[in-house]
Amino acid sequence: MRTRRVLGIVVLALLAAACEREVTSQEATTTVVLTASTLTPAQSTQPTTTAATAPPTAPGTTAPAPTTLPATTAAPTTIPVVSSDIVGVAVAGNSGGVGEGETDSFSEAIRNEDGTCSGWTGRDVDQPWTAGLESGAAFVALPRDGHVVIGQGTLGTSSFENVGTDAEPQWMCSFPFSGTVDGAPEEFLIKVGDLDPWLVRPDPTKPGQFVSSVNTVSSADYFPACTDQTASPVSAWNAVGTYWSVGLPNLCGAGLKIADIERPCRGPREGSDYVVKVVDAADPTVVYEDDRGMQVDPATLAPGTQVVVLIATGRPCG
Repeated sequence: MRTRRVLGIVVLALLAAACEREVTSQEATTTVVLTASTLTPAQSTQPTTTAATAPPTAPGTTAPAPTTLPATTAAPTTIPVVSSDIVGVAVAGNSGGVGEGETDSFSEAIRNEDGTCSGWTGRDVDQPWTAGLESGAAFVALPRDGHVVIGQGTLGTSSFENVGTDAEPQWMCSFPFSGTVDGAPEEFLIKVGDLDPWLVRPDPTKPGQFVSSVNTVSSADYFPACTDQTASPVSAWNAVGTYWSVGLPNLCGAGLKIADIERPCRGPREGSDYVVKVVDAADPTVVYEDDRGMQVDPATLAPGTQVVVLIATGRPCG
């Protein structure tokens, strides 16, 4: 009994010493081998199988076969993450002429002389607006509901086109992008530099590709004509087919009040951030103006009639 108690104390002392710290891969280690002659079967951890000790058998009887315990298989410590390639385009609206000096200060991008587009500080000198949105710029991908980086990529060479008419042009800038993301998310965000992230979703017009709308704030509060509380008789207006920073003050100057702004997808001949429809605020099925022109006699509207203005995003309709 005394010998077993001494051996148990030795084993416990060795285990306590091993638990004091972790040994790094650069440090030399000493392996202590505890043999079966010094350990009881319950204390030994070396064999992968253990034979049970059979009790003494009476003469003329057969001893039972020893029980073999299965070897323990360690569970994997890491799960591989599958990455997906992403290809798409970020769409930005533009109003005005070519070059920064001719660009509407609310435009999301500048049209350059070389046929490309670029971001800029726009009207807010204290905010980046879209500065950093350039051909070749890097971006990171984020989950829609979080801030952990799940991918990265770069913007390709940008371009612009007029999707409207020569009489009423609707200019759009396109920034193609490509990269990789963890998993295969249907929706995610991309963030360029210090800009707020933009939502990315499948492009309904190009299977297997994605589309994102470069978002800036569209608000009637920027314009004195819309913040003025004076009600004046309603007169004719022309807002549909114009950039929102032109269309909104046009509506307010005609005696209407903007109750809300909605951001639908864009049709094939509609530019990002251009006005596509004006409807009655109380009954949106009543259309005052669309791509067919005026659908109401302005003289029949009360001064200060409230309207909802639909301004297209960069995402095309399916």
